[in-house]
Amino acid sequence: MTRCLLLLSLLLSTTTIEAQRPRLFRATVTLDSGIQADGLLYGLTDSTLLYVANTREGMAKLRTGHPEVQILTADRIERLTIRRKGHLGRSALIGIGLGAIGGLSIAVFTRPQVPVDGWNFMTGLNNQVRRAAIFIVPFGGATYGALAGLIPRRTLRVGHQPDRWRQLWPSVEKFSYQYQEKQIRGTLDSVAVLK
Repeated sequence: MTRCLLLLSLLLSTTTIEAQRPRLFRATVTLDSGIQADGLLYGLTDSTLLYVANTREGMAKLRTGHPEVQILTADRIERLTIRRKGHLGRSALIGIGLGAIGGLSIAVFTRPQVPVDGWNFMTGLNNQVRRAAIFIVPFGGATYGALAGLIPRRTLRVGHQPDRWRQLWPSVEKFSYQYQEKQIRGTLDSVAVLK
């Protein structure tokens, strides 16, 4: 009994720790030259956007508290698009799950029928629809889920205008790692900045 309680408390404590980590949001920035910069949104100021490389190494350094932050000034930013990291895969999995539930529901409500007097067209059609629903509907759900995951969380059109950036950046600050870290821990850590 004691071991069960110990295991349960360990599981709950790791869940609590995981829930207190900041969510990662991917920032895709279209620059003045038409090139796109992509990374994890680290922080925002009234004149700059800070991001970390969206690589395993970049994420590891971010999680250990020593991120290599890169800076983009507002006058170089044409458009900023923010999405939750891993949202596409998560949405596809949710779509598969909902599609499986839908397919199984259809299969349950359209019970297989056995023709009484030989083969009947409607009986055969009902059985084929049932089989198709079981296997095809989950893939349709995954497709719709993935498409829903492609929808950006927020898009800002800055147009290389620092004044416009000053108006818009507070609306997306809550997606930045630095802001969430401050909300959870109450402090801002020092950052190693690369230009």
